Amino acid sequence: MMGARPAKNRAALLDRAVVPLDSETQAFWMDKVADVQAHGAGGVGKFERYFRLFRQVVLPLAHRRATIDEIFVSKTREARRSFLEYDFETWRWNMLLRFFFSRFMMGRMGRDKAFFDHVEGSVSDHVARRIRHAAIDLDPVDNPYLYWILKGGHGAALPMPWREEHYATIRDRLDRLDIRLGALEAFVESGEKADGYNLSDIFEYMSPEIAAQVYETLLGASNPGARLVYWNMMAPRRVPERLLTKVNTLKSLEDDLKAEDKAFFYSDFVIEQVIG
Repeated sequence: MMGARPAKNRAALLDRAVVPLDSETQAFWMDKVADVQAHGAGGVGKFERYFRLFRQVVLPLAHRRATIDEIFVSKTREARRSFLEYDFETWRWNMLLRFFFSRFMMGRMGRDKAFFDHVEGSVSDHVARRIRHAAIDLDPVDNPYLYWILKGGHGAALPMPWREEHYATIRDRLDRLDIRLGALEAFVESGEKADGYNLSDIFEYMSPEIAAQVYETLLGASNPGARLVYWNMMAPRRVPERLLTKVNTLKSLEDDLKAEDKAFFYSDFVIEQVIG
């Protein structure tokens, strides 16, 4: 149903999945049945459509299918570097990369234009650097995100939550979830305190000044020892300087996890722990 692998019954699976949900959520997904059937529920977003256009229209202009398949053949790090530099980074690939992942194209078709309000430098250069990281430093063979971008679906490289060995653990812990719809500010204003935050890359959408204000409100809604975890893609964000004495940066843990992070498009991964 999510689109990880080919299937003809995605619409039927979606029907089953939405039965216990509220009417608003049912209406949201029923409006997308055709797209879910074609691409899976994980492939119907704006950014996913952008990558699908890249995979189906742009990528074939640069490389044959055999070249794409070769990326996912197990190699040593040095062999991966050689393949990328001599077989993949052709003049045609570089030209198409600069065009399709330009600030103009991504702002019109890929990400919300607001994403680029606080980004400096070339977007396509950032993408090129991250692809090199994914293709050389990481092993593409077990990278579900690179596989999906270049080939569609995930093949054998499933994201961790979808792997069979994790099914029972997730099922048995569903009662731990307390799902709330709404802005992060709604939780902060509730007076509750959290032991940890997975913040994705929300600070990139804010100016440094607004990011500092939001960061401070999160500290006020955190228990001692709470961790703030977030990513940077193209706009560098970390604990504001005036709040440095309130958190510890877990540099060693950051480095260990960055070396394993399959979400290669992010340039930085941050873990900061509230002192108290």
